[in-house]
Amino acid sequence: MSQAELARRSGTTQSSIARLESGDSSPSLEHITALLKGCGFDLQVRLAPYDDHDLSLARENLRLTPEERLANLLHVQELARTARPAD
Repeated sequence: MSQAELARRSGTTQSSIARLESGDSSPSLEHITALLKGCGFDLQVRLAPYDDHDLSLARENLRLTPEERLANLLHVQELARTARPAD
């Protein structure tokens, strides 16, 4: 879809779309909602409990040496291989 078409569908200007694409402007939530609607989508916002489990795992891995990370990966791979049922 062209910038002009998105602008027409979302009730804004082509130059506004160009500024968004180039990072020269930051859209409001209302503007994002209009742009998504112009593309045939609906934005649904919900609250969810914060979960930093993946972030904490990444931080733990960064404390390991590359050799330790590789050893862990090979260990997990071996566990997965042995846990698979035989074909």
